[in-house]
Amino acid sequence: MRHEYRITKYNPRFRGVDGSFRGDEWTAFSDIGRKFAGRTLTKAEYARVERLYLDALETFMKEAAVATLSIRDLETRGLTSAAAKIWKAKRILRAQDLRRFVTMALRKLVWARLEAPRRAFVHFGYDYYMYIGTSRDTSKAAETVEAAGLYVERVRSPYKRAD
Repeated sequence: MRHEYRITKYNPRFRGVDGSFRGDEWTAFSDIGRKFAGRTLTKAEYARVERLYLDALETFMKEAAVATLSIRDLETRGLTSAAAKIWKAKRILRAQDLRRFVTMALRKLVWARLEAPRRAFVHFGYDYYMYIGTSRDTSKAAETVEAAGLYVERVRSPYKRAD
């Protein structure tokens, strides 16, 4: 993909020379109730940030003109067998399913590569990282997402398959 981004809640000013984040920040849904930088992570704050990620994905997909993404390499380690069966049966995610799936990915219940071959991809990393790649210029989406409060960096996804 010509346009690849790492989207996070982490300010790049607090990255070490190796690129790793050095700040005291929450990284998972399971951190709700714990303190970071002197503040307790509440459900409301978690939900606010999670919505920013969901909105960011929608913003990028809209600008890239991608309406569906295929599920690749699905892992369902955090789901019941019944819920896992439902997601394993799905091969294509449309807007209504995409938000639900991404919510579960951010909460570490599922993992997958989401792809629209030669048009877009979405990957999830550890510690609340989301990678988006598009074949179309999505610089306006990047600006919109940054204005909303997330950080958008030109970084290649480490989860990209070598094709």
